[in-house]
Amino acid sequence: MPLTAHPIHTTRRGESCFAASIRRSHFVAFTCFGVKIPNPCFAVSWLDDKTTYQAGDTSTIKIKLLNNSLNGNISTNKMQFSVSVSGKKGNSSYISAVFPYFEGDPMFWNISFTPIQVGNFSVVVVEDFSGVIDSSLHFSVTAGLMYPSACLPSWMDSSEESVAGTRTYLLIYPKDAFGNNISSVDMPTSDRFTLSASYLNGSAAEIFNFVSSSWNELGYFFIEFIPTIAGRLMLHVYGDNQTLNGSPLPFTVISGWFLAV
Repeated sequence: MPLTAHPIHTTRRGESCFAASIRRSHFVAFTCFGVKIPNPCFAVSWLDDKTTYQAGDTSTIKIKLLNNSLNGNISTNKMQFSVSVSGKKGNSSYISAVFPYFEGDPMFWNISFTPIQVGNFSVVVVEDFSGVIDSSLHFSVTAGLMYPSACLPSWMDSSEESVAGTRTYLLIYPKDAFGNNISSVDMPTSDRFTLSASYLNGSAAEIFNFVSSSWNELGYFFIEFIPTIAGRLMLHVYGDNQTLNGSPLPFTVISGWFLAV
């Protein structure tokens, strides 16, 4: 049964007034420490009400304390908040750079993080000491900007050999810096990739005619061109003027059919 402090106006037999005063102060202090501190009550919201982010953006959750009693006793009522996404607490394959800010005025308390995986998610905010949770926030993440070193070009039929005068297809699977696939919706323009060729000794080779570039139904970006000169060559692939991972690609062009006139 919790103890309750009551005013005491009498002294014990043989006890001085001073001693009685000390005894009463100890009694009140003890009962004060026995009072249960209420669980924190808080509300969460997105900064600027933003719920859709691009991978690599900064997301910020605002935390507002609803307990008036706690607002005046922040220094004596420690609180610690954390976030979880898809059951993973803190930094994970879903979010990174989690940074809690709980200094100074509680009006400015927040948790920021960087979403890194594409999808639709729910986030759970937990006050770790009390276990009080809020799971009312949801957010969506789209692919980030194309990251050339994460894009890997390859030949459509896995063959490094082409025939001069015939159509040849190069596939590119565009990705952002976090490995998310970039679709035609995220990257609608078709002039992000360029090609050049060189001989094995490094000298430039004008050996193909560009035909077209577009997206296929599997989410690959493919480039169609026609090699015109036979030889052993290197194909250089660029995205946003940066060399793609795996470029240059070696390929051999063999002579085409001789057409008699």
